[in-house]
Amino acid sequence: MRPSSAPFRLLAQGAGVCVLAVLVGCSPGLDWRDVSLTEVDGLRVRFPCAPDEAEQPLPWPGEEAPRMARVHHCLAGGKTWVVQTVTVDDLAQVPPTLATWQTLLSGNLKQALGGAAAEVATVSEAEEVDVPGMDTDHPAMAHDLAAGPVQAPGEPPDAVPHTWRRVRAWHFAHGHRVFEVAVWSVEDHKPAQTGEDVTRPFFAGLKFPG
Repeated sequence: MRPSSAPFRLLAQGAGVCVLAVLVGCSPGLDWRDVSLTEVDGLRVRFPCAPDEAEQPLPWPGEEAPRMARVHHCLAGGKTWVVQTVTVDDLAQVPPTLATWQTLLSGNLKQALGGAAAEVATVSEAEEVDVPGMDTDHPAMAHDLAAGPVQAPGEPPDAVPHTWRRVRAWHFAHGHRVFEVAVWSVEDHKPAQTGEDVTRPFFAGLKFPG
């Protein structure tokens, strides 16, 4: 499966411009604002930048036709902030759709690096999380993964690989919609779990109306 192209295109552009400066922030700063995504059940999201919206065909394992994903995304603080969702016809498809997105994160990371990653590492163990108003029949899960190391864009061929791609993602469901909310970043070292997490407001701000 290929990830939706728009978020990865933004991430690649950010990496190419920032190179190693990505950690000190060459993209716009974090300007938090609450956004109501009326097209996807009114999910309330606290974005650090003004999101763009698009529909993208999303190739899906075991299916000939791609699924259509609605994507909201923006680039700020050297990270790509993404909310994407697919709609299923039958509620029985919700659990396998959730499982597919959760298990494909490592493959998506490798693909973002052109398959050059030497390692996919778990930054923190998967855990259940809560999005107010979500369907509680299907637990929401958070994953934090990193892939690398690779050479940074523009470095000489003999440079020591040190750059990592990281994704923090939540997967959850609401009615016939299945959501992946994620933050993609480029980091200058192997990521480690720390007490400081600038992505926390993004995930903490998720909620459905009602």
